[in-house]
Amino acid sequence: MGHCLVRFGLDGYRQLMKLTPEDIAEFREIWKTEFGETISADDAQYHASRLVELFRTMARNGRRKPKNDAPRYEDE
Repeated sequence: MGHCLVRFGLDGYRQLMKLTPEDIAEFREIWKTEFGETISADDAQYHASRLVELFRTMARNGRRKPKNDAPRYEDE
């Protein structure tokens, strides 16, 4: 769906870790819509922070160039 939890700014990743109370409220709404459960603000903060960290890790790894000797998988 069209949800946007994290806002990107000029200061890049530093802004990603600053979840506002509005972000947490939005995350709680998304969680309720997707899972049918109401979670506390503390649980929402925890899960949203972990999700942001996952995206940060994926973004960092996506910028790396693959090694030439990396195994290649072919369709069988």
